Amino acid sequence: MMHRVANILPPSTRSGELTPQRRTTRRVSSTDLIEMLTPRLAVGICLNVSEGGLRVAVDAALHPGEACRIRRHVATGPAIENYLVVWSREVSDGWIAGLARDDVH
Repeated sequence: MMHRVANILPPSTRSGELTPQRRTTRRVSSTDLIEMLTPRLAVGICLNVSEGGLRVAVDAALHPGEACRIRRHVATGPAIENYLVVWSREVSDGWIAGLARDDVH
């Protein structure tokens, strides 16, 4: 029976190996307020933080591939950071997006 269940799971969950589709760093919950400075003005909240980026909820549309400049209000004060939108999804009261660190801009 277990063999049949394993056959219907995606390959990345069968072996427990980390693949490009699986997160390699731990996420930490967050409630940091954020201000989107580019590509458009928006406000929102950071939902979680990882070594590679953020998951955010904002009140304006974000689209994969866009470069974002964000002011994130952390415990030590405001920090200006650069990210690329990896994915986004419209929800009833705004947008949820995954942002990857972009240290180039």
